[in-house]
Amino acid sequence: MQPRLILLLIFCSFLGLSLSAQVAPFEQQKVLFADGIERTFWISLDEHNDVLHYKRDKEEQPATFLAADVVSFSFGGNQYYTLPIEEEYFTYFKVYHEGKEFAVLEKYPNYETLKIVAAGSEGNLFVCQPGRKKDDRYYLCYEQLKIRPSLPQNYLPPPFIRHQRSLEVGYRTGEIEVKKLLYLALEGQFKLFYMENDERLNIWDDLMSAKPGDQRTQDMLKKYITDENKINAIRKKVKQEKLDLRDPKDLIIALESVYQ
Repeated sequence: MQPRLILLLIFCSFLGLSLSAQVAPFEQQKVLFADGIERTFWISLDEHNDVLHYKRDKEEQPATFLAADVVSFSFGGNQYYTLPIEEEYFTYFKVYHEGKEFAVLEKYPNYETLKIVAAGSEGNLFVCQPGRKKDDRYYLCYEQLKIRPSLPQNYLPPPFIRHQRSLEVGYRTGEIEVKKLLYLALEGQFKLFYMENDERLNIWDDLMSAKPGDQRTQDMLKKYITDENKINAIRKKVKQEKLDLRDPKDLIIALESVYQ
């Protein structure tokens, strides 16, 4: 086989894999719309780009829904809701739990969502270079304080010449890979609860790195719950069962000790 033909086959194979990775298989599902009407379509959710593709007929070319027009649907064995992160930005959330008093939802990161997360971090995080992603991985950047001794240009080490060292203060830019965003609807609030990342820099996890039975339980819940009795009951449950509130299943178990 000639080299050019080999390269062509490799390229075609790679292109086919890339296209199949971008669009998930279509499923025939019912979609509930904002007008209250439920209709059946062939749908495919692209979480990387926050797009819901649809077909009226399995063989026709796909189109896309506006997220604000969709209320809920099922896809891939999961239930999804469309909710606004900001007033004008509607996006798709996977539902882990929907009860009478609280709901736990997951959001796959994308560029628009990370801009909103960065804006709410009080300057701790910012979006990396526009479009900064690699192999469908998304990143947020941060400025880390960097302090090091500053030595005079004519400095010679002891015992030759002794100089008093000064400190040079600066910043360096780092990045964290954002894997998932866990949102919590509780006590009339709907906020980002936990940002799963590659944990190269835990201090930028906004005090949301609670380990099983850790004191951080209160830190993770205080922006939702003001009743100390409720927080103490949840902390007791976390400690007894060694729950990790970063895990959606454990979070649900902990909250069910107080809420329905």
